[in-house]
Amino acid sequence: PEIATNAQIAAFYGRFGVAPAKFAKVMDSYEVEAKIKHATQFIDRNGVDSTPSLVINGRYRAGGATPEDMLRIAGALIQRERKTSPVP
Repeated sequence: PEIATNAQIAAFYGRFGVAPAKFAKVMDSYEVEAKIKHATQFIDRNGVDSTPSLVINGRYRAGGATPEDMLRIAGALIQRERKTSPVP
């Protein structure tokens, strides 16, 4: 699928009462750019290649055939991490 432009996203949110010009200004801000860069680095570092994706403690990606499987696997990985990782 094609990735939407900022103008297309602004128009979409405009249908819900968000002023497109204000939305565009915020989207082009340093803060949003920094958050997008941080998120992109997280995605690359953790090998996230689909949505939804669950990353547990930066070490595991939980997958499953169904959403229920994904949550069950994530729960087991969280329990494992709680046993082996000290709490900060």
